Amino acid sequence: MTILSAKWALGCVAAFGISLASASANIGGDGPPIPMTTAPSGSAADGYQAIEAGEYETATAIFLKIIQDEPTNAEAFNQLGYINRRLQDFPRAFAYYKKALDLDPQHTGAHHYIGEAYLEVGDLENAEAHLRQLDLLCLFGCDDFFELQQAVDLYKANHTG
Repeated sequence: MTILSAKWALGCVAAFGISLASASANIGGDGPPIPMTTAPSGSAADGYQAIEAGEYETATAIFLKIIQDEPTNAEAFNQLGYINRRLQDFPRAFAYYKKALDLDPQHTGAHHYIGEAYLEVGDLENAEAHLRQLDLLCLFGCDDFFELQQAVDLYKANHTG
């Protein structure tokens, strides 16, 4: 996610004025629930800030609370996928990304991030499938398409003879 799109998403989420408290959530049977150890405070904007600061436990708690309050919030599932990808928990990351895409098949950020996750586990075929989906969704290109394209190109340059 670029800085501009992150700021846009941050503003949109903050505009909803989401209040947060303690919670735990399951991602629809695709993985075990992640119990929250601390009660989140603030808003989803705080979740984005926590991610930026590498405070993944705090960010996880915030986005799990959002999912508890809004079970169809694809962006919250996408952010949980991102957090778990950064923590190298790929099974959980894929489950969250897939849930985000089940909720919103046109979520360009989720296509971008899951594509990068597939590259991290050496699955170029699935990464390219999400790149093709982004190509369809972003008719004249978008940051998510260009960033995943760059990652795919770099992967190919480093993994081909």
